[in-house]
Amino acid sequence: MAGHAAQQAPRAIRYAALEQDGREDQAFDADPWQLGALLFTSGTTGPSKAVMWPQAGVNVWAAQNAMARWVAHDDVEYVCLPLFHANALLNSTWTAFVAGATVALTDRYSTTRFWSEIRQCGTTRFNSLGAIVNFLWTQPPTPQDRDHKVRLCSMAPVPPYVHEFEARFGVKVFTGYGLSDYCLAASTRLDDPAEKAFSCGKPRPGIDLRIVDDNDIELPAGQTGEIALRSHETWSTASGYYKMPEATLQARRNFLFHTGDRGYLDADGYLYFVDRKKDSIRRRGENISSQEVEAVLMSHPEVVNAAVYPVRGDLPEDEVGASVLLRPGSALSYQDLTRYCVENMSYYMVSRFLEFVDALPLTESGKIEKFKLKQRAEQRLSPLWDREAAGIVVSRASARA
Repeated sequence: MAGHAAQQAPRAIRYAALEQDGREDQAFDADPWQLGALLFTSGTTGPSKAVMWPQAGVNVWAAQNAMARWVAHDDVEYVCLPLFHANALLNSTWTAFVAGATVALTDRYSTTRFWSEIRQCGTTRFNSLGAIVNFLWTQPPTPQDRDHKVRLCSMAPVPPYVHEFEARFGVKVFTGYGLSDYCLAASTRLDDPAEKAFSCGKPRPGIDLRIVDDNDIELPAGQTGEIALRSHETWSTASGYYKMPEATLQARRNFLFHTGDRGYLDADGYLYFVDRKKDSIRRRGENISSQEVEAVLMSHPEVVNAAVYPVRGDLPEDEVGASVLLRPGSALSYQDLTRYCVENMSYYMVSRFLEFVDALPLTESGKIEKFKLKQRAEQRLSPLWDREAAGIVVSRASARA
């Protein structure tokens, strides 16, 4: 940490002090194509894969990110996520270093300490993932909500209450689309129309982003398929997965990187993320986005966080399952939450199986480990409430009624 932030923040260490610790730096000579880092994927749908990034790649990633996200030398980036994940290490810390900005590192995320540390460090921007935004939003409003210097906040995914979040905390939210496997592919801009707030922005220069079907045929605007990428810039992609040559070849077939994500481009060229392919739910001939169902669940004032996943039902197809974290002391019932869903989503998307949980399993980077919830539900290790067993049948006719 350097500059004003080091003067204000407790437990701060100046970078100059690290340079004067009495130990000499070891000489290191490396070619740009040599292995520079192993970055692990989030592991939300299964075991994490180690992504091989070359020496030049990590610097190109940071430089591209700094330009796309308007990082300036007088910015102070607050980092509360673990540095072994690409988001904190490259999107925040290394990007700030490349831009000549200041980094304020804290031990770990804490809801109770978050805004006080933001103020103490003179933070101007921070990066938020997973449940952090929901935890901040569900705290009671205070007169200090806008007492800070933050001007930009990165979120992924963008919550349904994003405009209310901006108004309450006095920040501008931006987002984008990227992977540990392929760096930043798309990003929103400060001058984007308000109606594009829930998009991932437009593909950045140098990236060929297309939506393809299962045969890699490009789909027209508005149709959902797999997001596929091809970079035209040197050193802007990973070298592959460590000791997983078959997975590397499968992901890079036909000279495209297959993200495993489903999305679409609108008529204006904005990218919309729909779901992970492994999280997609197929029910009654309909493709259901778990993210869309989660957005409705989390729009309920009593819900803090939610995870939606496929559960095998009586028939050989998926049913919609949901694990929901409520506000402390909430008296919300399964029936009331189901009625809310019927009123706010298509009838075929309404969860059949529900459970209220004390906590959701999270990765170290704050993303929900859905595969654990799915395994637990399919093995009947958790007491799922069954809407149909409770006598609540949701159909097109009942939804209209």
